[in-house]
Amino acid sequence: MANFTTGTIDLSTINTFDNVIMGNGDVMNFSNTGTGGGAGQPIKVTGNFTVSGTAIINLRVNTNLAPGTVSIGTYTRDLNAQTLNYGTGGSGSGGGQGGNFRGGQGGNGGSVGSGSDGGQATYSYGPPTGIGGTAGAYPGGFGGAGSSSSNGGTGGGGGGTGQHGQSVESVCFYVEGDINISGGTINGTGTGGGSGGGGGHGYGNADLYGGEGGGGAGGAGGHGGRLFLYHLGTKTGDVTTKNLSGGTGGGGGYGASKTLQWPYSGTSAGGNGTAGGNGNTGGVYYIETDIIPNIMTGAVSNIFARQVSIEGELVHNGGVELLGVGIVYGTSPNPDISGGKSGAPLAIGTFSLIIASLDSDTQYYARAYATNTIGTAYGEEITFKTHNDFIPKITQIN
Repeated sequence: MANFTTGTIDLSTINTFDNVIMGNGDVMNFSNTGTGGGAGQPIKVTGNFTVSGTAIINLRVNTNLAPGTVSIGTYTRDLNAQTLNYGTGGSGSGGGQGGNFRGGQGGNGGSVGSGSDGGQATYSYGPPTGIGGTAGAYPGGFGGAGSSSSNGGTGGGGGGTGQHGQSVESVCFYVEGDINISGGTINGTGTGGGSGGGGGHGYGNADLYGGEGGGGAGGAGGHGGRLFLYHLGTKTGDVTTKNLSGGTGGGGGYGASKTLQWPYSGTSAGGNGTAGGNGNTGGVYYIETDIIPNIMTGAVSNIFARQVSIEGELVHNGGVELLGVGIVYGTSPNPDISGGKSGAPLAIGTFSLIIASLDSDTQYYARAYATNTIGTAYGEEITFKTHNDFIPKITQIN
């Protein structure tokens, strides 16, 4: 392990730092070289997290990474927060009615993916004729024009939905020490959504025009980035500048419009598409948390037939009340608190225990343990064998 000061952190791997110490001119960037999807790995800091001066943290755009579960050594903690998605896109409005009852219905604007094709004309004295306009392709395509024969018009295709904006990742740090922030800038603004495509024109002869296509919905804006700082210690200060706004939703596409010919007056128009929703603003979140303890098994010494000495060290209590600390032991691997155990003082630091009343000439397994209100942690397992309990026989000689 080492301190992080400036550089790039790969979120596809587990990263552990002694401390994060960022000051004037230091920059933190992120990458992800993994090929799979899902959450980015939380970053463990065994010491303190310090940001000051002109330090910069740049979150990445075009991702949906969010905190998942941290599992480092004896630590297992669900850090699942909020999953990033695109903002809510608007819905395209329907196309306008044709020039008269024989005109085709215009296509609806796209709400997801693309618009809908224009309808066929309906003609009172014969079969329907004409071909509907092609729907606008995603993202943001314009609806195609309808076509017709002499008997009736057809509707124009609806416009396609605009391209969604790009969201910014969430990044999670798990800090065992303190958080001290007195400056800095964090960047992670979502990009804007694209505009919806316009509706296509209907088509027909004289008064038999097809309906005009509706405009497509605007694309949703991307979410701003989020930085989660889970911490066991204290927290002071906040990042000075946060550029974490969501992207603006794209405007809806315009419905096509056409002036009707004699003997009708007015216009035939498709409805405009509605704007896409804006992305959510991100933020920096400080969350005081707790975990199971951090315990280490030490050396074994003074092995006799019936007793042994074993050391241990409680590194951290997990931030909550301790319920038990000591050594567990047994004649099978992976002993736990349901079997033999010997208690130590409920305090952070080293301890040494004498384990007595053992069987002679027997293989034992042991490890340190610590229990708090969250759960029980165990140190590395050690093994030893007690000595033969041989008592010499004394024969009296007369």
